[in-house]
Amino acid sequence: MYGNLPDMELCQGRPVAWHLFGMGNEVDIHSVYFQGNTLLDRGHRADTLSLFPATFVTAAMVPLASGKWLLSCQVNDHLQAGMQALYEVVSCDSGGGVSPSAAPTAGPVRKYYLTAETITWDYAPTSTDTHTNLSLTLPDSPSEVFFGVGDGRIGGRYMKVVYQGYTDDTFTTRQPLTPETQHLGILGDILQVVFLNKADRSYSIQPHGLHYDKHYQGTSYQDGVEKPGSAVSPGSRFTYTWQVLDGPSLSDPPCVSYLYYSGSSPVEDTNAGLTGPLLGGVGGAFSVKTPQRGRDPTGQPIPGTGGAEGGRWTLG
Repeated sequence: MYGNLPDMELCQGRPVAWHLFGMGNEVDIHSVYFQGNTLLDRGHRADTLSLFPATFVTAAMVPLASGKWLLSCQVNDHLQAGMQALYEVVSCDSGGGVSPSAAPTAGPVRKYYLTAETITWDYAPTSTDTHTNLSLTLPDSPSEVFFGVGDGRIGGRYMKVVYQGYTDDTFTTRQPLTPETQHLGILGDILQVVFLNKADRSYSIQPHGLHYDKHYQGTSYQDGVEKPGSAVSPGSRFTYTWQVLDGPSLSDPPCVSYLYYSGSSPVEDTNAGLTGPLLGGVGGAFSVKTPQRGRDPTGQPIPGTGGAEGGRWTLG
């Protein structure tokens, strides 16, 4: 439905209110994603708004990154059906403005090294129902439909693609995970993510909640800008540079949990497993030496086990 919206033009650095109204029935639930900029939703920092039928949401935005940006619904069926539009941020000052994404950066640079790798994901490594201690392939059991093999079924083992962290750009030693490092990113800093595609299709990394020049964007759409980071071919590498311009609000905890994912073919890529957590907070809110107390829990990059197995690139 977004595809029929008229051109939307916003002034860089000037407040704007977004009013969204949900229509339809119980299946019309939307996740409205504003790429390029963030909003305040009922006082909380976000770049995505949840919209339910017969509900009204107003969110405040001060657009900082200039250019044309994608506005889309993150529900897979809706995204595939074309529920997307563009909004443009321009300088309305006579002297001309400078996009913060293109302005000189300052502050420490934090580097991360990620790959996309194909793995075999076992949904039931013990092959046992932990509630009944019975085999998941017991004939006529409810689980046998999903874990049995034969008659066109492949059981509970699927080919997935996941993000994997490494210690440096040689990509030889995997990054050990501890409770303090099961995240990617600290707000208030500049992030450089070196991405090596070890899989067999083009993939990318698209972050929520951060700012970036379009050269480093992980999704591609018709805005007239070339984005080499939106589809990194197999065996190639690309270095993303992201930064934080909007920290947590006064109503937020010191750190906010976001998501990063592959935006080359977002429906198929996320169903394949290319998603991961992105933890951000104000400068000094979270560090390895001084873990933040009471922060939002996050985990390591894991396969998207909630995805639709039929809606991805590979099966078993």
